[in-house]
Amino acid sequence: MNTNAYTQKRKIVTKVILGITYMAFLGYLLAKLQWIADWNYSIHELLYIPYSIAFYSLPVLLVLWMYYAIKSKRELKASNKKPRIKKFLINSSLTASLFIIGAYFYIQSMTVSTGGLFKVERKVQERNNYYIELNQKKIKCTHSEFNLIEEGKVYLVTFDWNKKLLDEGKLILIEPTGVIFD
Repeated sequence: MNTNAYTQKRKIVTKVILGITYMAFLGYLLAKLQWIADWNYSIHELLYIPYSIAFYSLPVLLVLWMYYAIKSKRELKASNKKPRIKKFLINSSLTASLFIIGAYFYIQSMTVSTGGLFKVERKVQERNNYYIELNQKKIKCTHSEFNLIEEGKVYLVTFDWNKKLLDEGKLILIEPTGVIFD
């Protein structure tokens, strides 16, 4: 086996990991755009394929990459080659981008969508931010929504909130109803 075989394999696996990760991230971001789902729902669903591939293949590829990294480190020690600063900077920036993408997916995994009939307890304006309170949650809304909503009335509401930030959310949909809560 030549002296750089594991280093070359590690580089190939790194490129595959980066390609899969970036494609999954791009597909995930595009799939979250509502206008794509409205335009063609089949394409919207196809955009999740890279994410599904990444979900199952990345753990295997990361184990393979670690194996090749250990072997290539031994190759570098045996050949007395020093890693270059350019390679270090490229690897650092790629690692940082993967970390940021992983953090984004972690935060997104904590997002929950809730919908139902809710009575608006009160409206709150803090500087240029507008909120309505539903079940002790501050739900952020737009200025025009804030002006149309009435306190004490029941609305059909859909909002997103984060499991880590239990008392805040973002309004997705609100429709008036004729329902009255006692």
